[in-house]
Amino acid sequence: MLAIGKSKAVVKLLLFFYFSRRPPNGPPNVQAFPRHWDKSQVPEIGYKKVLLQDSSTEYKEVETLFRQTMTAFDIVKIERIQNKCLWDQFQLQREQMTKRNGGHNVAERKLFHGTDSKFINAICCSNFDWRICGTHGTSYGNGSYFARDASYSHNFTRNASTVRSMFVSRVLVGHHTLGAAGDVRPPSKDGGEPLSSGALSRRTFYDSCANNIRSPSIFVVFDRPQIYPEFLLTYKEKAAVVDHSWESWSGLLVAVPAAPVVKPTPVVIPTPLTTAPTPPPPSVCGLESGLGVWF
Repeated sequence: MLAIGKSKAVVKLLLFFYFSRRPPNGPPNVQAFPRHWDKSQVPEIGYKKVLLQDSSTEYKEVETLFRQTMTAFDIVKIERIQNKCLWDQFQLQREQMTKRNGGHNVAERKLFHGTDSKFINAICCSNFDWRICGTHGTSYGNGSYFARDASYSHNFTRNASTVRSMFVSRVLVGHHTLGAAGDVRPPSKDGGEPLSSGALSRRTFYDSCANNIRSPSIFVVFDRPQIYPEFLLTYKEKAAVVDHSWESWSGLLVAVPAAPVVKPTPVVIPTPLTTAPTPPPPSVCGLESGLGVWF
């Protein structure tokens, strides 16, 4: 009886892990949602934005990618987008692409996408739609554009204020090829047959297009399930820093030569001339006395 009880407990445990790692009615290898998600912020419909701590591994990873080309900007915040519906679609797409790839892992990248701030809510809720967001050019095909460098995506951010936002997305780029204007899906790998009834199912297509085959920096994706908008990064330009230290200002000071010291010319005050007093005329009395006159 004890052995039977232990066996039931093991079976229950296995069933728990099996169903906890797959979405309802989904394939068994698809995870319901990432374990690091905030489980209290996973709605059945819609999405939640979860603020990342700047000390977290996720924050530092996104920050590193951003600062590779955006050193003149400060990060205001990074939020994780938790949308279970979009995550299930992304996981299912990965599973299907893996099967088409002979069971081998599919190339996945974290890429930037800049857009108008008015589209942020729609993207978080329903994923990227190039018919709405992809209005900045179609040089490599009519799809959603993603960039390796944040500086490229920065050119397409629009906001009324100085604070801007861009997405950091998981993108299943798979096998890519050079894109061309007018493409509505990746081209065929083997040329295949013309697009006619039944011919589409016999052709093998690339998974995405790019601006360069060997060193791509721009990817174009045509199927929305290949994308998951994982993070929303908000940033702004760095404020000008004024250095008030003496060292910073001392180099700007220009030495002004001191004016020569002019010694004052001494003022010579003339000495007034002393006039000898005029002797008085000889007194008669004196003369008389001098002459010895007696009365």
